[in-house]
Amino acid sequence: MKVLDNLLGYASSFTADEIDGWMGTLAPELKCTEAYRALEEKIAVYKETAKGEKFIDFRVVDLNGKEGMLSDYVQPGKYNLLEVWASWCGHCRVEVPHLKILRKKYGDRFNIIAVSTDRTDKEWRKAMNADKPNYLQLRAVKDDKGKDVGDYYRLRGIPYSLVIDGEGRIVSENGRGAKLDVLLEEQYGK
Repeated sequence: MKVLDNLLGYASSFTADEIDGWMGTLAPELKCTEAYRALEEKIAVYKETAKGEKFIDFRVVDLNGKEGMLSDYVQPGKYNLLEVWASWCGHCRVEVPHLKILRKKYGDRFNIIAVSTDRTDKEWRKAMNADKPNYLQLRAVKDDKGKDVGDYYRLRGIPYSLVIDGEGRIVSENGRGAKLDVLLEEQYGK
């Protein structure tokens, strides 16, 4: 069960049916254990961001201070990349040059939505001024329930990326680097 739990931590790589199928492979005698019940609770959460499911909306603020929702920026009919990052995250900022190249290569056919988890504008803007990204920049903010992107997607860490198709369905989690290049070439050609 522990292996399945770890594997499902990347739920967006699998469909809800695949997740159910793996649960069905567990021995029936495990169903009465506390570990199984805990895994069932996690499964319900994993299935919300499974491959093929509709993305989860959350509150953001743009560079002008205007609040909105992620759905205001996801563009129908094209692939969208949700890239969650923070100014203090070196691994996140290493992705910027690659994303700049992809933005230039695919132009308006591919929509990149970078969402910072920084709590204040100061560090967020300082990082953007240094990195000079050529794609949309937003910052996550807490909603009326006190939740933000990290809560809705149960982020284990950042950088975190999610590829969303033109119908708002999750295509892939951790779509970055060569994996993202392959996805885009399959969608748009070289």
